[in-house]
Amino acid sequence: KHNRIEPMNTGTWKGQQTYMDMADINPLDCFFTNFYTALQPGSSVGEMLASDTLKEQCTQFCEYQIERTGPCLIAVMGKFVPDLFANVKHSVHCIEIDHPAYPVRRGTVLGKPIFEHNANKLSKALETVGYYPSKSQ
Repeated sequence: KHNRIEPMNTGTWKGQQTYMDMADINPLDCFFTNFYTALQPGSSVGEMLASDTLKEQCTQFCEYQIERTGPCLIAVMGKFVPDLFANVKHSVHCIEIDHPAYPVRRGTVLGKPIFEHNANKLSKALETVGYYPSKSQ
């Protein structure tokens, strides 16, 4: 199996788009990145098998990205990333939400409350930092 670009209508992207739609967030107002900027052989699900050196390099690069983009809010997603992100030096309002692939895998009925909960967290956090949607559909 070869790693390839993930289509934007599946998995993580589908879930992120649902979060943004439900929270009335314009995707053009967002910057998307991964904490780890390396690929793991095999599956991308689960904890990244990374050396301390790679973790430090990714931490530094994450700090650089935050400095360059100047976000008003950071939404940290995933089971293992929040602990790693705690080492990133920044002064930006930050929240943890469920990785968007989680409610997608749960299906329409079970996933809907998860989407609603996380979209509500995003909306409240954005209101706290003064973000007003510029989304026009």
